[in-house]
Order: sequence, then structure tokens, then C-alpha cells
Amino acid sequence: MKIELGIYGKVIFWCITLFIFLYEIYQILKGRASDNWRAHTAKVTDVRIDTRVNDGVEESKPSIKYHYSYMGSSYKGSKIKYGDLWSNNYSNASKMLSGIVKGSNITIYVNPKRPNQSVLYRGYQGHVVWFIGCMAVFVFLAVQS
Repeated sequence: MKIELGIYGKVIFWCITLFIFLYEIYQILKGRASDNWRAHTAKVTDVRIDTRVNDGVEESKPSIKYHYSYMGSSYKGSKIKYGDLWSNNYSNASKMLSGIVKGSNITIYVNPKRPNQSVLYRGYQGHVVWFIGCMAVFVFLAVQS
């Protein structure tokens, strides 16, 4: 079965593919950059595990909110780690928040150049192999059409 996209369909397809690709590259680069961020103390204001049903499979993701002062200014943060944290294994989300309770002090990592950027864990968590595979399929389909 061959799908005819037409010129506008191809342009839209390539724009969406490029956007997804660049967004994932951005996440990977930010995750790598966070390896050099400074450790700092923050206070937890909310901690929970979010759940959703995706194609009949329950998925979960850790969620946290915290506030901190850095260089005389106050900031709020909610980033756990760069990348995709949704998982169909509830224990993965639960492990990331293990021992963290509302009102407790935690160690976060703050970007010294942009102190409004912070993460609970340094690095990137994602599905790079899955991402590259999907991009390869998209490119193959686009070239074929």
C-alpha cells in the first residue's frame, strides 16, 4: 500500500519530523549539560506519581515541585530529569521519588548560568534507540513517497 501525501503533506511531514528530532536532541544536550550543574538544597512542595492509560496500558511518571533560593533570588522547579520519564513499570517512578516527602529538603542541581533551570537528577533518560529507529522509519517512508 502506497500513501500519497502530496506536496503539502510532505512538507508537513518533514516539519513534524524535524521538530521531533530537534526536540529530542535538545533534551539529550540539556541532560548532558546538567552533569556540570551545581548541587544545591531545595524544599519539596509537592511529590506524587502521575498515572495515565495509554492503549490499555497503565503508565506512570514521577512528579515533584520544589522551591529554592540561589544567589539571593527565589525559584521554583519541577524538572526531575531531562527526557521521557513515562514508564509502564510503576516501580521505576516510585524509585525515583524514594524517600522524598513533602516538606523535606532535597539536593537538586542548578544551572549556574540560568539559575531558573534545575533538575533533581542529572543526565538524560530516554529511549535513544527507539527514537533513532522511528526517525529511520520516518525518513524511509518520506523518501519512498
